[in-house]
Amino acid sequence: MTIDTQILGSDELFRIPECINALANSSGGLIRIEDGREIRVAPLEWYEKPQILDGRVWRRIEGENIISGVWAKSVMASRYACDDFPADDAALHEEYIGEFRDAVIALHPELAEFSRTEFMRRTGILSGKHVTSAGALMFGEAITVSAVLTHGDIHAKIEACNIWEAYTDILPRITRTLSAKSAQRVRDAVITALLHSDYSLDSHINIFILSGPARIETDSPGIITHALRNHRLSRLAGLAGITADIPHLEHDMLNFRTVTTTYIEGISAVKL
Repeated sequence: MTIDTQILGSDELFRIPECINALANSSGGLIRIEDGREIRVAPLEWYEKPQILDGRVWRRIEGENIISGVWAKSVMASRYACDDFPADDAALHEEYIGEFRDAVIALHPELAEFSRTEFMRRTGILSGKHVTSAGALMFGEAITVSAVLTHGDIHAKIEACNIWEAYTDILPRITRTLSAKSAQRVRDAVITALLHSDYSLDSHINIFILSGPARIETDSPGIITHALRNHRLSRLAGLAGITADIPHLEHDMLNFRTVTTTYIEGISAVKL
């Protein structure tokens, strides 16, 4: 039996025996035929190389290579990212865990009967004896959330080292003087950035409070989609009542980041 096959990088049609040792892929190489002959395969150009996701072949399109390549990678990240791996040497802030426990028990009184350690296991802060990546993101010092206010001559900056601190300190500061509508939009943008970012790419989330026109921008790592990336982290937040509708997102395909812009009123009243 023979197989008709078009050798990549060549216009010549070869008839190759079924029993061969194929050593070529999209990076090029040699195919050695059983009679000792060798066929050299030219490497594919970058835009010809496929990426396979869920059995479907995604190909980069010439002129759109950045978008198609990043899209395939973002799909893979949302499917395979995992935030329940052990976080080595993660030190958690006890006061934040206490605040979280109070918030969770207020919504789920049945969890009050468990010891502190068992509560942490059941909520996902611990997996066995180990702190999870989600627990470190929520209560450790795994990330940096920066809020920067720029208004005329006013320039102020505050930072948080985990999601709980950003949610309970930074977020109230930047929403307390806003209307209910603007405050909700800002909460949605900030919470989305905190919970759905790809922290395997970067550990920094930036919040910019700007004037002319008055707006708040979030800048976070990864391409955020409606597909859930951080399952355990989202569950942790949900237990404490931290939820958000995903706002309109703009993606920086070159730098693997997501940006949201929320227009607000009363920018002069925002104080950090």
